[in-house]
Amino acid sequence: MTVSTDYNSLERETIINFDASTLTGSYQKISGSGFTNPGKAFKIYNSSSSLVALSSNGIDDHDFVPPTSLFIFDIQTNADGTGGRQGVWQLKKGEDIYARTISNTDRLLVASYF
Repeated sequence: MTVSTDYNSLERETIINFDASTLTGSYQKISGSGFTNPGKAFKIYNSSSSLVALSSNGIDDHDFVPPTSLFIFDIQTNADGTGGRQGVWQLKKGEDIYARTISNTDRLLVASYF
């Protein structure tokens, strides 16, 4: 019996280690020079006591990470190819992530992806 070597291997980016205590109400790029490779899943751990907003353009709030929480986003798992958008879903190579703090007083936050 021959063992097949026709499989995909998991590859990893270097961890982004950003000092959240330096975040303010203005966006700061936290991803260095952007992702080296496209990504299909990511996780963000917010050990700070602040609510953190995330952005891919440094202007608009796109998502959030509650204080002292873990945020996991698996882009590819539920991709069903509907609406003519078939293929692999992923963060783009070179994409940046920006973060800023926002007041967590009386907030209801909703993030939506399409």
